[in-house]
Order: sequence, then C-alpha cells, then structure tokens
Amino acid sequence: AWPEVLRVLAARVDGSGVWSHRVWQQSEPAFDRWVAEKQLAGVDVVYGYESASLQTFREARRRGLFIVLDLPALEQTHVARTLARELERWPELGHEYLRVREAEREDMAKKVREQWECADLVVANSQVTLRSYEEQGFSTRQARVVALAATESRAVVSPAREPACESPLRLLFAGTLDVRKGGHCLLDAFARLDSRVDARLEVYGAIGLPGSFVQARRRGVTLRGHVPARELEEAYLAADV
Repeated sequence: AWPEVLRVLAARVDGSGVWSHRVWQQSEPAFDRWVAEKQLAGVDVVYGYESASLQTFREARRRGLFIVLDLPALEQTHVARTLARELERWPELGHEYLRVREAEREDMAKKVREQWECADLVVANSQVTLRSYEEQGFSTRQARVVALAATESRAVVSPAREPACESPLRLLFAGTLDVRKGGHCLLDAFARLDSRVDARLEVYGAIGLPGSFVQARRRGVTLRGHVPARELEEAYLAADV
C-alpha cells in the first residue's frame, strides 16, 4: 500500500500531477507483477483495467483463466487526435502533465492492444468508447458495453419536481475540470450565455485548467472542490442539468 500512499502525498503537494503520475508509473507495473506471480492460484477469472494488467493477463492466458478487460476511456489514438485539435485552438491549456502523458501514449496503446487480444470479454463504458476502438481496427466480437451507473443499493430516489421558473437554472459538473474532460468548453460556453439568463454552474472536483483561464470565466461559477459522497448526491438531486 505504500506506493499508493506516496502517490496521494505527491498529489497533495504537486499541483501539476506529474510527480503523482511518476509514482503511479512505478507502482502500477509492480502491482501487476505481484498479482501475476502471487495471486492467481485458485482463481477462475481475472479482471483488469485499460493498460494496467498486461503481466497478469499473460500469466492468466498461460493458465487458461477467463480474462475480462475493462476500458473506462477512449482509444489512445482517438484521445491524441482530440487533444491535438483542442490544444491547437487553446494553446494556453497545454501543460507538463499533458506532455508527459503524450510521450507515453504509444506504449500504452500497445499494452492495451495486447491485453485486448488476451481478453475473453472486453467491457467498454459507452458506445462511444467502443466505437473509438473499432475505428482503430480492434475486433469487437468479444466486446460489450456496460454503461456507468449507480447500483440499486447506492441509488438515491426522490419525488419528481417541477423546475422553479423564478429560480436560477442550476447546472452541475462532477469530475476533473480539465481539457481532457472538455472542461474548457463547458466554462467557455457558460461564459458566453446571455447576461439576462439566470443560471448557476457548480463544479465538484479538481481543477486542471490554468487559473487565469478559469478566473476569466468565473461569472456564475462556483468551485466546490472535493466533497463527501453524500453531499455530491444531494447536489445531483438539486441540479436541473
């Protein structure tokens, strides 16, 4: 567990995300190797994410185990193309973390492709994600889409409510507000709303955009940061969009 402790500590003191990512680079393959060497006895199924499980998948294939690959993000070539387009339009949003990730992208894509070839079942989080792999020539015969959602035990149900016309339109964003998530598009679009539109945007999560970019588009925006899960659930219930 100590590598994860180091990663969390690095993330707290390093706003760029580069050093916490460096720790992750070391801990991820070490954990993968530990699982491959020590944790496969007596199991029937292994489940791994994106590019993090190559050694485990190789050993699982040798043992004849059932292998599941979970893909929570778009294919790397698709990501690179999208980021290049956005950074050409918004060059001020480029930063060291994005450059570090770009340098790793080809190696990561190779790992994902080998893991895909090992897998008996591939689970993508959306049709868009799966399609991004199809476009790069991946065979999707063993692939299925399982949309991200809350389980019944975690779901919060509330009575339907009519939007209050006299209240501001409440918009909510949850996640890391950065160029990879389209956060710059959201802030810029919100800033372009007609001043007569009574709307509020609440952002929950880390901010990965330059402070100057965010401050220039702060009208009507509240940055909540990280909050307890229950508070976020209540915010979802209160939001209009």
